[in-house]
Amino acid sequence: MSSNAASAMGADFFAGQPQQFTPKILFTAQAPALSQVIAQPYYINAAFASPSANNPTANSNMAFVFEGGPPIPNGVAAFGSGVCSGTQTNGNVTATPAGNPFYSEDYVMAFSVGPSVTSKAGVTTYPNLAASAYIPGGVGSGEPIQYWGSGLDFTPGGVNTTSIQWTYTLVPGTNPPANNAFIGLWNGLVNNNPYATSPQFTAPILNQNQYTGSSIMNGLGLSVGSQYTAALFTSGYPLTVGAAPLTCIAAWIQFTLLAPSSEN
Repeated sequence: MSSNAASAMGADFFAGQPQQFTPKILFTAQAPALSQVIAQPYYINAAFASPSANNPTANSNMAFVFEGGPPIPNGVAAFGSGVCSGTQTNGNVTATPAGNPFYSEDYVMAFSVGPSVTSKAGVTTYPNLAASAYIPGGVGSGEPIQYWGSGLDFTPGGVNTTSIQWTYTLVPGTNPPANNAFIGLWNGLVNNNPYATSPQFTAPILNQNQYTGSSIMNGLGLSVGSQYTAALFTSGYPLTVGAAPLTCIAAWIQFTLLAPSSEN
């Protein structure tokens, strides 16, 4: 990390052991979620919530339905899909089957904060899933639906002058390193819109097949009283210099840092 980058983060350097900080969250963006799921033979409808400042249409938000569950099945094409339209963070989405109707079998519906990806070989993957709903028994079952979402937080005792230990949560079945998931950090509050600019620091999530876990971000220069924004990205690591900012954000927070003896 360059000295200029460290200065931009409001760095304070200490001889010896890095100083421990107590993070204080100033704002937690709305978590992605599905709710009010209705399964019928020719559609599955749900209400969706997406992170604060998200634009579902501009950011290619989608809903996908897979056979099975609760985990998202690996290497399996979606049984159905639907587009999340509109500019508001909350809305409704209807997924229709790609072929045969939905039946009385298990399905899992997933809300995606970005599009699916089809390789040159014609293989489609779904790296941007941020919320899911398991529908046991499918059409007409009446069984309770189970829901999962995404989140970002600090590992207790994991923040010091030069590093942050993050705790992340994605949906069951997610393989973060295969999707190039990562955590990004900005200096400041980025006008309450992390979609508009690329993060200044990044840390890949390296835990194979662990939809929840931790990730370390090193090489920082943090200081008490400064304000920061952090986001959990479902895909896109490493960043490409000069490319448009990524919008596949599953969760984001704003925070400041207190000395260990400070009161929250």
